[in-house]
Amino acid sequence: MLPAAVDVILETGQASVSMLQRRLKLGYARAARIMDEMEERVRELKKKEDFDAIRPDLDGNEIMELLGLEPGPMIGRAYKHMLEYRLDNGPVDHDVAVEELKRWYAEIQ
Repeated sequence: MLPAAVDVILETGQASVSMLQRRLKLGYARAARIMDEMEERVRELKKKEDFDAIRPDLDGNEIMELLGLEPGPMIGRAYKHMLEYRLDNGPVDHDVAVEELKRWYAEIQ
């Protein structure tokens, strides 16, 4: 039933319980559950998009320059570490990110 509800909303440009009731000949409870499910899916997609948009405070080029390395697996490891650092600590000042990168690199050497 969810695909039919999505089609109705895209066709009419309106998203409401009453619209789903009329167009799909549903009772209120069923139409309301469908709307709730669609709203939850939108929230999940929004969270995923926000999460996918997160980037480390240093990009790959900066990492290569700061560590004096050429492109390769170590840059990927460093980038992954900096992304995890960002997820754990939120955005940080550039100097703090540089310090963390250098600390991590010294630790793995």
